[in-house]
Amino acid sequence: MRLAERLVNEDALAESTHRRLMRLHYLRGDRAAALAAYAHCTDLLRRHLGAAPGAATRELAELIRAGGVLDKISPKPRPLAALRPPKLIGREAEWRALEMAWQAQQVALVIGEPGIGKSRLLTEFAAARAGVVIVGSRPDDGRLPHAFLARLLSKLQANYKAPAQDWAKRELARVSPEFESGPTPAGDVNSVRLTRASISPKPRAMKPLPLPAWYSMTCSLPTPNRWIFCPASRAATD
Repeated sequence: MRLAERLVNEDALAESTHRRLMRLHYLRGDRAAALAAYAHCTDLLRRHLGAAPGAATRELAELIRAGGVLDKISPKPRPLAALRPPKLIGREAEWRALEMAWQAQQVALVIGEPGIGKSRLLTEFAAARAGVVIVGSRPDDGRLPHAFLARLLSKLQANYKAPAQDWAKRELARVSPEFESGPTPAGDVNSVRLTRASISPKPRAMKPLPLPAWYSMTCSLPTPNRWIFCPASRAATD
């Protein structure tokens, strides 16, 4: 309500702001305040423009007087170009910082308000590096044990193939069925054995599974406002 009143004060001749305030008063059950807001709108338009409110504002006032039911307002869909511009711009400094962290094999922590483009920046930066596996977190990951890790292992299996040793496959199969090669061991998941399985020896032509650096990422995303980017394909070889 305070925001609607502020908008009316800042743009007093915009009928849409007056209609918004009228609707809010009416939805709160205060029809008198809604009609008073209409009277204020009418007075402003008459004094400053010598005009009467438009049809949409008048019809809303008549509906409020009659005690009618307000129509639901559906938000207009945003154009795709606004949701995801075709080109990443205004992130040159952040890109350089990520590049420096990548070259130095350091972890980069990206913090910011929701919706400012952290995911877009990191996704495009990662996609520009050969051999990087990109896996996103989901809202329900915190309620499902090893949900993020299972998706990560599936991606790694598709890119790097399974480890050579059967014991490692059995350990990884606890969280990702793609690695099943026999009966899965009983008991809880052991994080140490799981980490060892992820970097177990493989044929020379295969790269190591970069699990350790990426798995730390799963423990560092308590909110959507923080991302940790790890140059995992390098960190796993250290």
